Amino acid sequence: MNLILSFLLLVSAETIYKKPEPMIDSLLRAESFSTPIINRQKTALLKAYSVEMPSIGFVARPRVKLGGAQFNPQNYTSIGNNYISRLVHFDMKTSKDVALKFPKDSVIRDVQWSPDGKHISVSIEKESCHEVWMVSVPGFKISRVPGVCLSAVLGRTIIWIDGDSVLLGTRSARQTKELSVKKEVPSGPVVQEVRGEVSQNRTFPDLLKTEQDKKNFALAVESQLVIYRLGAGSKSNVGVPSLYMGTDVSPNSKLLLVNKIEKPFSVVVPFYLFAKSTQVLSLDGQMAYELNKSGPFERLPIQGVPTGPRSYQW
Repeated sequence: MNLILSFLLLVSAETIYKKPEPMIDSLLRAESFSTPIINRQKTALLKAYSVEMPSIGFVARPRVKLGGAQFNPQNYTSIGNNYISRLVHFDMKTSKDVALKFPKDSVIRDVQWSPDGKHISVSIEKESCHEVWMVSVPGFKISRVPGVCLSAVLGRTIIWIDGDSVLLGTRSARQTKELSVKKEVPSGPVVQEVRGEVSQNRTFPDLLKTEQDKKNFALAVESQLVIYRLGAGSKSNVGVPSLYMGTDVSPNSKLLLVNKIEKPFSVVVPFYLFAKSTQVLSLDGQMAYELNKSGPFERLPIQGVPTGPRSYQW
């Protein structure tokens, strides 16, 4: 028995990732076809080349799972294994390509044209900061927005207001360090009581379980809305940090439509079924209208939808 156990341990210790033969390996790691990202004027486009088979080191980066969300606690960014590795500007009039040169091995997660087609915003995920870079067109001057790290646990955090201003969902003052998630010994069992209401609930993974989970989730999702003005190189806060789930700018660029996650958090459904509010804010963060409060949606039938107003849009 001891000999067999020693042999098994030896085999386990020597097991490593193995690569396929070179022809198959080069096929799997070949660059993807480009995806076009066209400006509103339809005068130029960006060719976005993606990495479909990232390295095992990238896939194995730190990961926290809370409330149905998965994110990197070092840079407050949602986990995504596909990313853009290369951008090329293509002028539709001259048919000329210009490669946009960012720092080596950049992990590009979001690319957007400004409304006037004169700038391009690019978010780049780094180990401890999700950075924002700007590209001017023409000229193709590339520069990082100084002093900004995005809070991107729930996704998109860059929205253009006009040709010179962009709305950013940045990390709050409480998110200066890596989020440390410590295991908490529960003080008692999780008790759920049924009071005669019949409901069909799915089983969701990675739900909140403890009070510490709820505190960590609130800290991870929190973000500070900031308006960055390119011409002046200035930043101004929009209100105070909150649990923003989605933001959109009005057609006249004067108001913001925001969705916020509200407390208390649920322990039986993921974050997108938590209680939420929908508000219209001015650009200085003052609430102009509260359109709706709803949820949590803990008794939705399978393939059902919440009743009442939803999906507000400009």
